[in-house]
Amino acid sequence: MSLAVLIPAKPLADVKQRLSPVLVSGQRRRVFEAMLRDLLQQLSQTGEVERVLIVGGDADIQQVAADNDAFWLAERQRENKQSGLNNAVAQGVTALRAAGCRKVLVLHGDLPLAKVNEINELIHSHRATGQQLSLVSDRQGQGTNALLIDTDKDFKFHYGEGSLDRHIREANSRSLRYQSRRYSGIATDIDTPEDLLDLVEALAVSPQQAPLTWMVMRRYRLEIPVLIEEQRVSA
Repeated sequence: MSLAVLIPAKPLADVKQRLSPVLVSGQRRRVFEAMLRDLLQQLSQTGEVERVLIVGGDADIQQVAADNDAFWLAERQRENKQSGLNNAVAQGVTALRAAGCRKVLVLHGDLPLAKVNEINELIHSHRATGQQLSLVSDRQGQGTNALLIDTDKDFKFHYGEGSLDRHIREANSRSLRYQSRRYSGIATDIDTPEDLLDLVEALAVSPQQAPLTWMVMRRYRLEIPVLIEEQRVSA
């Protein structure tokens, strides 16, 4: 089974704007880069992934890819109204299909708690049960944190608010065999200050899960709860 992982990315200057109440731009850059590097290290240990492609970002993201033996592809300028994320994913899947990859697992760079065994189990389940599409939601059961698809299937990506339900509707409209699974690590994306606080607490217990992220986050672990509380009071 020829399987690749696709990670869409933004320029580091644009990442994680929703964390701005507790982290300034430089801090957000460092946190995201550390999370991405930790995820790439997890992927290198799976034994199931033939290649990793990062689509989009900037020269700094390109360097992260090179440091981790991943491929990098600049995102094409959009000619339609798709969101940047959907555009990047569609572009990446097309490129990987052309390169001979039969299956593509779409992950996101803000999943530092995604575990090797979760990724392997998702891939094994997809293969063993003959699925054409496998989905993993976020903790709220609304977003799509992982999407594994056979590249010979036509599929329109619907990332954005409520993407899990939209992806399921897309699968049904195309009569694809699909499954939706839950994994606690993959489900934990880091979008809000509260997510960041949960991440700090998790890594304080198991820093080896995402050592680079922990090296960055432990500098801010005492500040974040105070800043979150200040935001709540002023809201």
